[in-house]
Amino acid sequence: FVVKNFDSVQCCGAVVVMNPKTGGVLALASFPHFDPNIFSGVIPPDIWQGIIADTNHPMLNRPLAGLYPPGSTAKLITAGAALEMGLVNENTLLKPCFGGMQFGNRFFRCWNPGGHGKVNVYHAIEQSCDVYFYQIGQIMGVDPWGEYAEKCGFGSKTGIDLTGEKAGIVPNSKYYDELYGPRKWSPYLILNLAIGQGEFTITPLQLAQFYCGLANKGRVYQPHLLKQIIESNGDIHDVEPIVSFTLPFSRKTLNILRESLKMVISGEHGTARSLRNKYYEIAGKTGTAQNPHGDDHSWFSAFAPADDAEIVVVVLVENAGHGSEVAAPLAGKIMKYYLVDSRQKELTAQKGTLTEQP
Repeated sequence: FVVKNFDSVQCCGAVVVMNPKTGGVLALASFPHFDPNIFSGVIPPDIWQGIIADTNHPMLNRPLAGLYPPGSTAKLITAGAALEMGLVNENTLLKPCFGGMQFGNRFFRCWNPGGHGKVNVYHAIEQSCDVYFYQIGQIMGVDPWGEYAEKCGFGSKTGIDLTGEKAGIVPNSKYYDELYGPRKWSPYLILNLAIGQGEFTITPLQLAQFYCGLANKGRVYQPHLLKQIIESNGDIHDVEPIVSFTLPFSRKTLNILRESLKMVISGEHGTARSLRNKYYEIAGKTGTAQNPHGDDHSWFSAFAPADDAEIVVVVLVENAGHGSEVAAPLAGKIMKYYLVDSRQKELTAQKGTLTEQP
């Protein structure tokens, strides 16, 4: 189902689907993909040359090893850190957004040129107001932001039971000193980090792990594909979930973040309003990550049902523009298939079996 729907957009990208209550990976897909059966024997030279010469890099396992700026999906790090540090509370209104913010001799634009006016943290996340997060970043600074990002699991491998995972980059003052020279870097860099841009890079799996924590009251389980081990004598050993870490946010902060994520879909000005449905409530965040090598990347991260999540979905579509336009609809289809369609098919099959019994 995931492959069929992603193939329809004809783009490169990744999909990660997880159970936030166990860390179990329900789906892990990288695009473009290839037939792994070609490695079961001797690979014809022309096929191998075609794979390694493909500029879309089908051999790159994007969920684990693709490194991307997360865009606005990472604003939850900035918001959570600001709430924990007491820089803002749920009612704090910062300077109004008029479509951007002047910082020194640079003007930092908001994605909405018309601006968002004065917003609190709920509406800043709902509407994805860049100016709100620029201001928080300016107050917070690079190192405190980096510490919270690392405590949220970024900059470290998740420990999934697969090889080839990348750790990503969480910049701090030491990183910038090494990159540009001691204190030769501009303080405006934190404004980019605060909205998930700049040198901050992550894997789709790391983002899924983070949203599992947001969905699961801060508890983060280690991602794993192995479900159980069956011995030759028939004994079955279920794989026990491993708690990897706990998000550095209080219960109050987690509740604020979850309510904000719900407003992204249910709010009047939510950036993913199109995902509203009659079956379950979704909590999620759109993201549009600037890409220096081409068009913006489209992100969407979500969990559902919002207050007792059974599934976390992260969709990344490279060079596809706004997260609300491409990634979010794909994630919506995956959630509906898992939470509604597949269960209806199962019930229908069970009814058919009962009907056939004498």
